[in-house]
Amino acid sequence: MREKIAEYIPFLEECFEGKPYTLAEVSGGRSYDIKVKVSCEGSDYILKVIEGNLEKDESNRARVAWYQALAMMRSKDPCVLGPVRYGFINCHVVTLTEWISGEQLNSVFSEKPELMKEYGERLGRLLYSVHHQEFVTAALAQNGARIAPWVTRTADALREKIRQCGIDFSGMDKAIAYLEENAGLISEERACIVHNDVRPENFILTPDNLYIYDFDSGTFNDAFADFTYLTVMSEAKYRPFSYALIKAYFGGGVPLEFWKTNLYFSIMKLLDYAIYKYDKTGKMIVNQANNFIEVFDNYENPVPHWWTQMEKEEKGQING
Repeated sequence: MREKIAEYIPFLEECFEGKPYTLAEVSGGRSYDIKVKVSCEGSDYILKVIEGNLEKDESNRARVAWYQALAMMRSKDPCVLGPVRYGFINCHVVTLTEWISGEQLNSVFSEKPELMKEYGERLGRLLYSVHHQEFVTAALAQNGARIAPWVTRTADALREKIRQCGIDFSGMDKAIAYLEENAGLISEERACIVHNDVRPENFILTPDNLYIYDFDSGTFNDAFADFTYLTVMSEAKYRPFSYALIKAYFGGGVPLEFWKTNLYFSIMKLLDYAIYKYDKTGKMIVNQANNFIEVFDNYENPVPHWWTQMEKEEKGQING
């Protein structure tokens, strides 16, 4: 194990100030090349080498800035599992994050689905806190960073790739037209840290607390980009969780601007998945495309069909 991570041993030695520690390998994933459990004096951590396949130093250095922001957030809110230490070694981003022993919410909900509303409300408030960090806003403004041009370039690249590959699926023309017509929805005022994979699997429940973790897919973006999984890509059984989380995030009524922007980012995710599946299997997406048509009334309504139904049910329960 030590031979495999030999170049990162000095980083660990510095983190633990020379104290003895043990290493244990755990399963990897797409967002990192190396993932190791590290234990020192009764505490456990995860060492990750992030995006080590990137060749451009500036890309990795931007990622260091990202983890630096997460580390600052972690110091302000212990429920946000950003890294306790991070670094940049041989063009690789390295992070050390506390290992929390608990149960993922998807497992909790499998046993007790009635808890979806309670935990959805708690996590809606937590996600709001993640999105509204003054130091992030100040840093972005100081550096003159703007997210809208980056989002627009990403959307343009997705559309071009779709055309180059000859990818086609139900509702594609309307989906692409929506992106072209609604780029102005992206808000610099909402620029923040986004997790980019908000789902029950990425929350951990312990006897003492509820945590959000696994920010490896995250970035700086419009806050409304963080809800695509909850609104259209999650399994139908998690709708009560999504409903409660979004309601709590907004403190009640959800603005139409949110739904319009959410649809924009949801379409970007759909195009990205269409490209991924085509590159991987040579096949076109079918189920996902049809699901979007159904959920968004053939792209005529940015408010998901299931949300409208749940609002009707909630009003019926109140009136009843």
